[in-house]
Amino acid sequence: MPLGFRMYSLPLADFKTAPEVSCVYKMVHPDSRREYVGRTANLRDRMRKHWQELISGKHKNPKITHTFSKYGDGFVVTTLVIASPEYCEELEGKLLSAIDLKNSLNCHRSNVGGWRGQEWSAESRKKLSDARKGKPISKEAQARAAETRKTSVAWKAHQEKMASPEVVAKALAAAAMPEARARAVATRAANGFASFSDETRQAQRDASKARVFAALDWAVATGATRDAALVKFKCSWDGLKKYQPSWEEIKGPLTLSKRASGEKNGRVKWAKSNKETA
Repeated sequence: MPLGFRMYSLPLADFKTAPEVSCVYKMVHPDSRREYVGRTANLRDRMRKHWQELISGKHKNPKITHTFSKYGDGFVVTTLVIASPEYCEELEGKLLSAIDLKNSLNCHRSNVGGWRGQEWSAESRKKLSDARKGKPISKEAQARAAETRKTSVAWKAHQEKMASPEVVAKALAAAAMPEARARAVATRAANGFASFSDETRQAQRDASKARVFAALDWAVATGATRDAALVKFKCSWDGLKKYQPSWEEIKGPLTLSKRASGEKNGRVKWAKSNKETA
């Protein structure tokens, strides 16, 4: 919910005097009719970043960069609403839906906002990819991203969309196309992996079936859970679902429990116990 509608309006260059508030804001140059709408958890930090990127020529928004190059310093930042980060994220999407994005300083193609709505050229995508290679994300950054996703309205909507039957069906159909399979084979070859022959695939299926059979035999003999058996014999649940019916045709119905009573995540516990006893 919004915390207040008090207006702050100050030049971008005076970012040091800006309040440290979560808000939705707009940024306008007096010599341009177009404005930029954004959100931030800390207005002072966001204004500082805008300013430093502009004066160093490294701002990621080409429209803002062009305006700065054409008219010079003069951007003014005005808060539209001060609110919680969750409310600001939702409000920003509504505002971007209501404005003409083509005639604004926003580079988004939709009302998603932030980098998720950014339109990147092939050259820009390659530069970003090359810049990130060999630079693993720190655990602290991963933790911050995970914490942000827990309350992100846009992330939740994105996850729901990607899990929808329509999107899943479209993705599977695209992956099954001959062109997609050919690209996958070419990528494997470029990375030094040999293509799988029919004999190799059959050998892998036979080996997977043998491991599942051995795991179930061991579980029945020892009274262990299926989860413990899969961890011990390095089998997957998909493999179990695929080959358990064949095992039951030979050995009879399987009555083993999935996990031990009270276990929330048997796989993790059994994996730890196996390491301790290995």
